[in-house]
Amino acid sequence: MLSKLKYWINKFRKKTVDTGTTYVEQDDASIQKLKEKAQAELPYLIEFMQEHHPDEWLYHKPNKELFHYYVKSGFLEDDVCEHMWSKVDAYKDGIFSGELANDPNNIEQLKAGDKVLVKSEDIEDWILQDNLTNTKVGHYSKKFLDQKRKRQIKEKKEKL
Repeated sequence: MLSKLKYWINKFRKKTVDTGTTYVEQDDASIQKLKEKAQAELPYLIEFMQEHHPDEWLYHKPNKELFHYYVKSGFLEDDVCEHMWSKVDAYKDGIFSGELANDPNNIEQLKAGDKVLVKSEDIEDWILQDNLTNTKVGHYSKKFLDQKRKRQIKEKKEKL
């Protein structure tokens, strides 16, 4: 009987721990350094996007885009700021255009797939995903956020 109880408690814990959101203080020095690196390397993404435009024949292979471009930025609603990824397909005059890649947790006015515009100076991180070579460039904050997320999940589980 006790083992069944432990099973259901563990099953409940797994369902109640949010594993998709990582909470970071705005003034976190590590994340600020990663943003600075992403900004410094942003011209590479812009140049690549301009050289590999989605209208080009090289961009597509059957049933698959060869390149995906993502930028991460903050979206503000009232006094809530949520940092999310947008899949972008164009850059012009300092602005990326595309669509929100995920549903927000705390912002009600946006949802995945909504059209967005992101100023280049607001970019916190970026990803160039090359499906031809199966490589990614950018994603500077991944390792830091993955480690922080693991610690946050562990702390939540310990509190349950």
